[in-house]
Amino acid sequence: MPLKGTKLKPAWIIGIVGLIVVVIVGVLLLRPKKLTGSYSTTVTVLVATSKDTLKFTRDNKVVEYSDGEKTNTGTYKIDGDQLTFKLGKTDLSAKLAKDHQTFKIESASGMAGFSKGLVYKLDK
Repeated sequence: MPLKGTKLKPAWIIGIVGLIVVVIVGVLLLRPKKLTGSYSTTVTVLVATSKDTLKFTRDNKVVEYSDGEKTNTGTYKIDGDQLTFKLGKTDLSAKLAKDHQTFKIESASGMAGFSKGLVYKLDK
């Protein structure tokens, strides 16, 4: 037995559904799937130390610099907390921090295998 005056009008139902859709789309759009900016680490091999920098752009491109000199270019992809990127012929996989301020190399192919464990931090 419906109570008098409790019937929802179709306009209200449409409005509520529309609001829910807007909120869901907004949340999905706010989740960052791209990196922007430069991330750096210090690399020491024997007695030589150098600064390695990876510059990420919103169009899924990445450029590597060693001591300020451009050394490689490639592309990247984010899936959850996994960052994968290809620099030249080298494939790398890293775990991205929730705040996207750092990432740690988990694996790399070829000669870049020594980079496993390196932590890159967002340059301010």
